[in-house]
This record gives sequence, C-alpha cells and structure tokens, in this order.
Amino acid sequence: MIRYIFTDIDDTLTSQGKLGWKAYKALWELKNFKKHTIPVTGRSRAWCELIVRMWPVFGTIGENGAFFLSLDKNSCIFEKLSSKSLEFLKKQILTKVPNARLASDQFSRQYDLAIDIAEDIKLTNSEIEQILQIFIKNGATAKQSSIHINGWFGDYNKVSMIKKLLDREKIDKDECAYIGDSPNDEPCFEFFNNSYAVANIDPYLEKMKFKPKLIAKSSGGDGFCEIVKTLY
Repeated sequence: MIRYIFTDIDDTLTSQGKLGWKAYKALWELKNFKKHTIPVTGRSRAWCELIVRMWPVFGTIGENGAFFLSLDKNSCIFEKLSSKSLEFLKKQILTKVPNARLASDQFSRQYDLAIDIAEDIKLTNSEIEQILQIFIKNGATAKQSSIHINGWFGDYNKVSMIKKLLDREKIDKDECAYIGDSPNDEPCFEFFNNSYAVANIDPYLEKMKFKPKLIAKSSGGDGFCEIVKTLY
C-alpha cells in the first residue's frame, strides 16, 4: 500500500505556474486518507519554509536535495555542502549567455545557483545547452527542470536526500510513489518502483535513460490529480 507520495512541484502540481484548487484539494485528500506528501523541488529554502507551514504536507525536500525541512525543527536533514563559491559561475553564465537571468528566488537560495530558462523568460535550446556545459565544465552538478537550470557543488540530488529520509524514518520504498515531469526527476524514476509522470514530460522522454513506469493522460496539476486518484 502506498503511504508516502513524493512529488515535484513546478508543472507537476502546478499548471501554467499556478497551484490550482483541484491540485491543492488533492493534497488535502491525501492527508485525509492518511497519506504523507513530501514535495521534492528545486525551489529555494524560503519557498520550502512557506510550503511546510501552509500546505498539508509531511515535509519538503528543497534545492534539488540539499535539505529536508519539516515544521519540527529537529526533523531537518542537511547535506554537508562544498564551500566552493558559485559566484564565478554566475558571472560566466551571465556574460557568455547574455539573455540568461537568475531565477527570481535566487536571493533566498542557500545552496545552489538557479538560472531561469522558462519561467519569466524563454531561452533557446542552444542557450540552455550552453549554460549546462558551463556548469559541467567547471565541475558543478547541473540539472534542468521545466523552468530552471540548477547548478551546485556537492555529491547530492533529489534521490540522495530521499534515501536519507527513508533510512531515518524506516520507510520501505515500496510504500512510496514518486510523481515528476522533467529530467531532474530521472534519478527518482530510477529509484522508485512506483514512479509516475504527468503528460508534459513527453518532450523530454527521448533524452531520458530512466523513465516513469506510468504517465498520466493530463498535464500539470490535472495530471497530478489523475495519478493521486489511483493512490487512495
């Protein structure tokens, strides 16, 4: 039986950048059915602080696996992070890719550098690839979501923090499901036996080695609701 639902947020729970009432209602329905939801996101520490306070969730994993945060302050888990600065990478990217912009929530990030590719601006595929290569050539991890490229120094990702949480809480991964929408969810699709995606993952599938087991017919929040109905 599925008891824990790990889910991406942007373009998985949301549609066109908004958390709709149906998806938010689905989160409450999961809670009412004694299911524990854990958003797993590239969003910043500040976003995660709001989420654990305002949403009916067990906790949240933020900045692509840098931390797990819950209302119980003793329940935080943080990665041991490299002290290597991302400042020089920011300068390289903004200089070499003139159209690039920092993500609007960069000011509240603690552990990574987020470049906007499709949230407030729209970059071309060649610009996106150029940014990815700048991160990679400088020894940083880089992951592309539907809206950002996130880069960081440190040997962690979404699934590494999920594993830490499962170990600490003694949760069997077969009691868990994962829902995502983009390439930065690929480690989770590989790890979980119960993996799902919303329909807007389709453009990325041919580039992904590890794919979700099941894909919803609908995109974004509607797809999330479609998947959740199978998990009650």
